[in-house]
Amino acid sequence: MAYCTVEDVQSLSQPKITYDSTTRPTKIQVEGFIDEISGEMEVTILSVGYGLPITDVKALKYLRLINKYGSAALAEAAVVQQGNPDVSDWVETLFERYEKGLKRIETVPGALGSVIKTSSGKMRSMHTSNTADGSDPEYSDNTPFVTRTNDF
Repeated sequence: MAYCTVEDVQSLSQPKITYDSTTRPTKIQVEGFIDEISGEMEVTILSVGYGLPITDVKALKYLRLINKYGSAALAEAAVVQQGNPDVSDWVETLFERYEKGLKRIETVPGALGSVIKTSSGKMRSMHTSNTADGSDPEYSDNTPFVTRTNDF
């Protein structure tokens, strides 16, 4: 789910441009940047235990801002590649703001307002049991369920 629009990204472009089929990047490319960044954001959101979709209004405003910064960084980087080195500091600023936003989701409890975590967000082992205290009848001593030898 995209959390911002092309117009949001345009608001951060320097100099101000309106993305269309003739600009670099094009409007379609900017839409791709928005999707790419929102996908990365959702991986982060899920990895810390929040469920999707996010519906809390305050959280959506924050996610919009993060999506806008990350997407604008990619769009402005395309301008830098076009040979305009003056915007490279702006690209770094946008990208730093994006990274700080992601880091806040990862590390600050309640970063998404009233959104409730649906899991711990921790990855679980797929080859051993997750209960290591002996209380589970399927208890595993954390050895693999399947082993392989070099015998042929």
